[in-house]
Amino acid sequence: MGPLSGGSKPYGDMMKKVFITIAAVLIASGVMAEEDALPIVIEDNHSGVTNVVTDSYRFSGKLESIFIDISGTSTQTVTIASPYETLLTATAIAADAMYSPEYPVHDAAGSAISDVYTKRSLANEKLTVTVTTVSGGTNDVKVIVKTSETK
Repeated sequence: MGPLSGGSKPYGDMMKKVFITIAAVLIASGVMAEEDALPIVIEDNHSGVTNVVTDSYRFSGKLESIFIDISGTSTQTVTIASPYETLLTATAIAADAMYSPEYPVHDAAGSAISDVYTKRSLANEKLTVTVTTVSGGTNDVKVIVKTSETK
């Protein structure tokens, strides 16, 4: 038996600790966590009735854009929220729209700095997308959320 094969107690315990540490780092960094590799698409396809569709996904990186693709004759409301805040609420949408949400930068005292904005950082954060369509007409809604880490 070699020195790292587990035959020698100190080396066997050390290797277990190394593997556990590597697994913990991978999980914490999101590599092994539930993460989406592509922009997320949520679709709501129905006709003639009020409908609410909600789904949640995990994202990492800077929130770059939210694209809402509307194919239909009725208006919709789309809300995207994290567990901490609402990132976007768009109402009365009757045409395709692209949003690039930016958030105020705060000083050390916690006050927003005037006219200074940044992209929202996400660290394996769960975002909930809610699409509400109104009755009448045909509705087909797609919401695509893109971050700096999506392809």
